[in-house]
Amino acid sequence: TGEVTIEGYAMLHPAGRAVVIRTREGAWLIPLVALSRVARGEAASAHLLF
Repeated sequence: TGEVTIEGYAMLHPAGRAVVIRTREGAWLIPLVALSRVARGEAASAHLLF
């Protein structure tokens, strides 16, 4: 199997309702509600907003 490396960082959006993930490829917003559901195991993935 091959390895995948993602270079970038994540931060809380200034409004406090989403996490912003920035990489060389672009930026994505993940609503905290969706991220919380993934962290609790209620969902397999979170919707990304471009």
